[in-house]
Amino acid sequence: MKDERGLGKTIDVILNRGELNLGDTITLAGADGPFSTHIKGMFKPRGMSEMRDAGDRWESCENAVAACGLKIVAPGLENVLAGTTLRQTNTPEAKAKAEHEARKEASISVDIAEEGVVIKADTVGGLEALAFELDKLEIPIRMATIGPVNKRDIITAQCAESELNQIILGFSVKGNSEVQPRLQGPDADIKFIGADIIYRILEELEEWRETTQAEINAAARENLVYPGHLLYLQDHTFRNKGPAIVGMRVIGGRVHIGQRIMKRDGTPVGQIKSLRNRSSEEVKEGRQGDELAVAVMGPTVGRHIDEGDEFWVDIPASHARRLRKIELTPIEEEILEELTLLHRKEDHFWGR
Repeated sequence: MKDERGLGKTIDVILNRGELNLGDTITLAGADGPFSTHIKGMFKPRGMSEMRDAGDRWESCENAVAACGLKIVAPGLENVLAGTTLRQTNTPEAKAKAEHEARKEASISVDIAEEGVVIKADTVGGLEALAFELDKLEIPIRMATIGPVNKRDIITAQCAESELNQIILGFSVKGNSEVQPRLQGPDADIKFIGADIIYRILEELEEWRETTQAEINAAARENLVYPGHLLYLQDHTFRNKGPAIVGMRVIGGRVHIGQRIMKRDGTPVGQIKSLRNRSSEEVKEGRQGDELAVAVMGPTVGRHIDEGDEFWVDIPASHARRLRKIELTPIEEEILEELTLLHRKEDHFWGR
């Protein structure tokens, strides 16, 4: 289906059986079901030797017999599904049969899930081919429709729960005039991958999903409370309480402002209020090997904590479950395992 200057909406067809005449009633498959219209104009392609210029590709005709290519002008072609069949329906019987066939043809054989990506194509066959390849990759599909990307497609993709599904895949289609600018550039409303070759779409999709998953993991690492193991250094007591400020070495993992620490037996110690490095600069986080001045609200040196004590960063049970799904360093895994054993003395299902 194309827009032709001077003609409006037209369809290019291959007449492979029977004949068509100017004025014939025809039935087609549309996005909203079968519909009928009448042939208002019919054109055959000129041969190369007959063309005087590039705009002189078609010649008008009143009758066409199979097999040949045709351009047809008719009212109401806006919703026709490309890749489906056009049938001549000059009698009520032919129309009833054509509508039945068109309904079957327009039904898209794509398994739809509650959560998944949005796919578009210019034909039913193209849509089903793309869906078939996605199924092999175990990528679910939430919506599959024919035609250019529209506003509804963008909203549907944006509403996907998983960031990995917030994408539109287009096989031989682009956005309509309203939304195409919103699919381009770094400030695009939604990720759109479009190409005329399915495997190019799949390659770009795989690359995008890997990058997106890495970003998700990085964000999760930022927000998660990570395993941390700390040692209270000898002769490094700077303040006894309110908060206690002491020197600590990060033996393993990491420590962050706002986290709570506990003793190796599970006794709560307090909350970290600030961290300073050897240059007395405030830092938000300390990692393995760092030596820091740690301000801890809660304990009193000599009563609750002493030089030489070792502490764990206390991890919420929900964070422990998430940590097991991402990549940790070997020492972080060890600390998490020790914390798990410690907590499960009190709660057998902690972190499950």
